Amino acid sequence: MRLREHVDDSEIEKLCEEVILDHLIYARAENTAKLFSERLNIKDIQGIDFLKKRKEICDFISKKQIEEAFKSIKKYFPFLFETSDETEKKLIDDLFKQMFIDYVEQGDFQKAINTAKEFLEKNNFGFDPHVFSILGYSDFENHNIKKFFNSERSSKLAENFNEVIYKRVKGHSNSLLHTLLLHYSSVLYFLNK
Repeated sequence: MRLREHVDDSEIEKLCEEVILDHLIYARAENTAKLFSERLNIKDIQGIDFLKKRKEICDFISKKQIEEAFKSIKKYFPFLFETSDETEKKLIDDLFKQMFIDYVEQGDFQKAINTAKEFLEKNNFGFDPHVFSILGYSDFENHNIKKFFNSERSSKLAENFNEVIYKRVKGHSNSLLHTLLLHYSSVLYFLNK
């Protein structure tokens, strides 16, 4: 049976538009999502607002401004600090570690130590000797700790935040377009076997 026998073209077009808008919101393409919504006369204020909040936080994380990211998370998504979900807990854990690393990299050792104390005492997260041992190094190019100061680390953390919060709010960690493409690839793989 073919899909067109059960669904008319306007329904397919509407579904495609929803998938595209979902992907634009997931990808944090604010201007494009707004224009697309307006062009199609879709009033997705909630989706655009969600996009703006995630974009703000991801930008802070990418720019190694974790303290600002935490302020925005507490403002927009405070449930992340009280979650029982292990993935969400790990995200907050990773953000604290990154904030500690950023303070060490900036030479603000007192803030780094205060962050470590808060990390260990107030939030009851696990101790990571690999991260906290960087305080003992004066050369950040040392092969034992160089990986912590990689700029890609912040970008990956921002993308991880995007996926985790998207899943919590939308119910899926990738855009609908990503999911469709994965299913399409799987079907092609099995058809060609």
